[in-house]
Amino acid sequence: MSVFLGQDSVEREQRIKQALEQTNKALESARASRDRRKESEALAALGIATYEWINLEGVKALVAYADQSIKSDEASKPPQPANLKPNPEQYISAIDYLNQSIAIRREIGDWREEINSTLTLALIYSRSNGNDQAVVYSEQALQLARQHQDPASEAQCLTAIGDGYVKLEQHEQAIASFEPALAMYRQIDNPQGVGVVLGRLRTASAKLERFEQSIAYCEQALELARKYGDRAAEAAYLLAMGGYHEKLQHDEDAIACFETALAINREIGKRPGEGEALTRLLAACGKLGQYDRIIGYCQPGLAAAREAGTHALEGTYATTIALAYEKLGKLADAVQYYERALDAHHAISDKNNEMDDAHRLGLLYRRIGQPEKEVGYFEQALALAREGGNGQLVCASITNVGTAYARLKQFDKAISLLQEAIPLAREAGDREAEAGALGNLGSLYRDQGQFVEAAKLMEESLAIHRALDDQLGIGIDLLNLGLMDEGQGQIEDAVLRIEQARSVLAAINAPDVKNCDTALARLRGKRA
Repeated sequence: MSVFLGQDSVEREQRIKQALEQTNKALESARASRDRRKESEALAALGIATYEWINLEGVKALVAYADQSIKSDEASKPPQPANLKPNPEQYISAIDYLNQSIAIRREIGDWREEINSTLTLALIYSRSNGNDQAVVYSEQALQLARQHQDPASEAQCLTAIGDGYVKLEQHEQAIASFEPALAMYRQIDNPQGVGVVLGRLRTASAKLERFEQSIAYCEQALELARKYGDRAAEAAYLLAMGGYHEKLQHDEDAIACFETALAINREIGKRPGEGEALTRLLAACGKLGQYDRIIGYCQPGLAAAREAGTHALEGTYATTIALAYEKLGKLADAVQYYERALDAHHAISDKNNEMDDAHRLGLLYRRIGQPEKEVGYFEQALALAREGGNGQLVCASITNVGTAYARLKQFDKAISLLQEAIPLAREAGDREAEAGALGNLGSLYRDQGQFVEAAKLMEESLAIHRALDDQLGIGIDLLNLGLMDEGQGQIEDAVLRIEQARSVLAAINAPDVKNCDTALARLRGKRA
């Protein structure tokens, strides 16, 4: 059995085979007894079973193609089978059976079943990309429903017509069909039909960017879900409504919808819905800079994940809380939660997230001003990067460790590491990392008075940043070169370089402009 074709597909094949055998026997029996009603029923069932069988054959062709593709290289990949993309020609036998059934039902005056078979035919055309024909058959069924004044069938036909127009991306026409369908479902007190059509209307309105109207349809659907106590549907409508509020920049309204959806999904224990609601809620709060609220929303999930021993989820919640604390400038709290995330990811050997946590902790301790701890976490990240064999990550980690050792005044170690990083960056084709390592190494040589070597490295870094059009990198390199000129007593050259750096950095609103202003003030004092 293919890795893609599971037991469910095998059971489905057996069921369809059985249905085909039974309906063929039923058709033979009906024709033998000249029972036209039973003949029409058998033809309709045979049409549906044939359609399902052709669909299954398409799935099997897709599975075989996928299996062969996995085992083949690019040059020897097999051609795609013709039946991968459905078209009405594939279903001609199923369509023929249904047309025979419709003809008999028309002959014997069974108009209700004629409507059903016509709508089934429309559905087959719709699912096989024959959308124009789908609309035509749905309209034929609608005429018959109106002729016999059957509002239930009429609503069903109008919904099918609307679905056809949606697939044709003619959303105005779709709405024009869905609206009378909604009115009829309400007239005959069919809440299920009302709910289905409200969903179609909100989606079609959203396609036309009529988000206020989509919200109005969601509110009606929400009222219906609450009336019948369908909590899962209530949460789903709230999520949809929150999305439309976001489109309209109604961020607080969106948050209110997501918050309620989150509470409902937690109450009914629907984990996927809870995850989606929380993700969207956190994104909306993050957009508004409401990091305290993010922390509040995540704390219950963190506690539950820890109690359940779900380390992956615990790590995710802890990282999210840490990021929020970092945004609030509460670095000690951020450290605490990154450490919890690190422990959780280590417990399940999630090396990538563990490395990311260690890296973030190194950066935080750099900001806090504890270089010993900074080095420790960067070395942990480096060990994990080496273990993973990702040259680009190894290079970045080595650069971080090297710059951390420089802050500890252990220059030999720092220089050795940064020299190791440069060829690794080149090998990985990471020009940005190469420029960073060159610039950092140049700064180290400058601080030790080795100006010739420093200038060479900084100019190499500047050339790469210019090739990458990295304005921040260009500005920082020019500033460092100016500071080196200052160290050699070349005041005019230093002023010129740092003024250039300031111009570049000011154009992108970089915070390093302040460093330029401080240096220029100092240099102008030396001029005087």
